[in-house]
Amino acid sequence: MDEPVPERDDRVMLVASATGLLAQIELGRVVVLELPDVSAVAEIGLAGDVDDHDVAFIGSRLVVLSRAGNESTLHSIDPRGPTKLGEAKFRGAARIVARTGEALLVTAGTTTSIVELTRDEPSVHVLALRGTITAAGTIDNNFLVCISAVLEEWDPSTRKPARRLRIDTAIDPWLIGGNSRRVWIVSRRHPDQIDVLNLEKRSSRRIELPEVITRVVPHPGGDMVVAVAGTRGYLVSIDRQHEPVLPIEQAISDVAWLGRRYTLAVRPLDGAIGLLSLPGDDEIVVAKPPPPPPRPAVAPPPPPEPEPPPPTESPSPSQWTREDIAARLAAWRQRVSERGQPVPVDAAPPPPVVTLTAVHPGGWRGELASWAATVCARSYREMPRLDCGVLDDIAVRLELRDECREALALLYGAYLNGMISVPPIVLASCVRWQWQEALGIGRLAASGAFRWRRGQIGLFIEVIAALDERPPLCGSFVEGEGHTEKVVGIVAADAAGAKVGTLFVRNARGDRAPARFALEAKLRGLAIIVTDAAEAARLGIDMHS
Repeated sequence: MDEPVPERDDRVMLVASATGLLAQIELGRVVVLELPDVSAVAEIGLAGDVDDHDVAFIGSRLVVLSRAGNESTLHSIDPRGPTKLGEAKFRGAARIVARTGEALLVTAGTTTSIVELTRDEPSVHVLALRGTITAAGTIDNNFLVCISAVLEEWDPSTRKPARRLRIDTAIDPWLIGGNSRRVWIVSRRHPDQIDVLNLEKRSSRRIELPEVITRVVPHPGGDMVVAVAGTRGYLVSIDRQHEPVLPIEQAISDVAWLGRRYTLAVRPLDGAIGLLSLPGDDEIVVAKPPPPPPRPAVAPPPPPEPEPPPPTESPSPSQWTREDIAARLAAWRQRVSERGQPVPVDAAPPPPVVTLTAVHPGGWRGELASWAATVCARSYREMPRLDCGVLDDIAVRLELRDECREALALLYGAYLNGMISVPPIVLASCVRWQWQEALGIGRLAASGAFRWRRGQIGLFIEVIAALDERPPLCGSFVEGEGHTEKVVGIVAADAAGAKVGTLFVRNARGDRAPARFALEAKLRGLAIIVTDAAEAARLGIDMHS
């Protein structure tokens, strides 16, 4: 049976930076995500199809190369704005064929250029090559190109070749890459295998895969790659001889290495982006075979047994069953959790495992801030289910439940991201498109904690102070035995008690805004004591309730 082919809208590509950002390229837009919590920080619109654009990170800058008609434009963008920094024009259909940490290799027809982005405006340097590039990749911090069966390593800073390596013309490289020790090649004639050339020993070996490779995602160190075949991914070790191929269990849309760490961002076809953590080469221990058991001096005669069935051949490492894969992943999960403990020499080498992202180091506020940034970037996802501490207490006091509690969490998370307010469209998506709530004629408005001003919705500063667990703004706490010249309002936790301990007394701010004083008392779970109807009216209190 044929493998399922993703629909047009499901084609998603991933590109990671070395500064903790991840770009998700999909139809019509690029969503910039911040790691490790995978929260959206910006969104950039794209015209046309996904294949009309190449996206890459150079340092902290996002580069988008767009093809339209007989011209291509390379845009340099600060993704945290997002802010456009500069651009460069190319004739014809230009493509980014390789990138290092500081430069791009761009081809446009028969012209190949190195593009530097050390300044706002990209600097384009045309290379004087001896022919047309048929394959390109990276080798350490340099570019690796193939021209007429010759591999050339080019230094992007000097824009000159550093060394050349002649290969067999029958290989016909299609995808290439590597490091100072080894070079890997995927041939056009045999796209289901990877040839590895050892530059130190002048030897080679071949790694066969069960499917035809469609693209390769190399680790920046050059010692490991992910070979993608349709919707399947295979982790391939370039430097190690033992178990060089390990399949990824899930059907994937794309993967990206997170800098030089051995961590992959994986985008499944039917789920959210997750992280796949792998140990590095220095953490892999090759197991020694156990010694054979000693033979007895005289073997007893075996009892009569029926004729055994013909032996079945055990699957090879490249033909693992689903059960084998699950067992290997479980073993590596145990190893990753015990990474700080010593590993015995005779222990079996554990395979890789998918590890879930841990709780945000910033606690529930960090989780809310990450989630709110995603929602405010118009990429809605469900609110994380977690104990929000004081926010949950305040939501109960304000009688905000379900989606109204989510609205309170959204606006507080937006505040933690430096956004004082959000537009109605963002709030509407958070309250299940109940427009009466987003437009200020529902339960949110009745709570008195939200403000609508100039087409934006935010929280009153007294609400934010309570959520921050800062001292109150409209009053101060005074001991019961203390003396005040003019007590215009008292708030106590137990109004029916004969003795009142700590009192909450209005200050000058509370005098000017008595309704805010009453709101602040409600936020902090305190009851207001009033003596007459006039005072109750000033505080917005119904004496008969």
